[in-house]
Amino acid sequence: MSATPLGFWKLPADAQGRARHLAIVSAPEAAQTLLLLNDDGGWRRLAVFQDELAGRAAARTVDALLQSVTYLRMGGTDVLDGADTARPGVEWVGYEKDFEEDDLAQGREVDARARLWILPAVDGASVGLKLPGHARYDDAVAEFADVDAARAAVAAVDELVGAVRRR
Repeated sequence: MSATPLGFWKLPADAQGRARHLAIVSAPEAAQTLLLLNDDGGWRRLAVFQDELAGRAAARTVDALLQSVTYLRMGGTDVLDGADTARPGVEWVGYEKDFEEDDLAQGREVDARARLWILPAVDGASVGLKLPGHARYDDAVAEFADVDAARAAVAAVDELVGAVRRR
């Protein structure tokens, strides 16, 4: 089966020095666009996008997040944290400039460059990926294979943006 990469990001090597990657790929023969993680020596499917355009939008969002001057990470340590609140899961917001004290003191909004949100469904049975503020997509653009896959995606994005340091 052939696949076309829509986004490909290198993660820090694992403890054994093996390369690790996060990727969004389109597999036309299977009519699927997937979020994949290469760790522990092999690729595994984390999520399936609703279509290739949603996968492309998510890949551009991750790229924009990584090119941001600064970012804000909201949520707990686990994707299920806050499941019973208005803002469950984990969200990253990238900005084109650093916040100034005056911006905060005056209550001025600083426009986000990119937003990526991994959140559980109300019933907790599934986990989705949203692109808040995207002109085309109001709802989730991908569904994770399971909660562990969503947790792996959160850990990978945290590593990409530098929210955590591997030991």
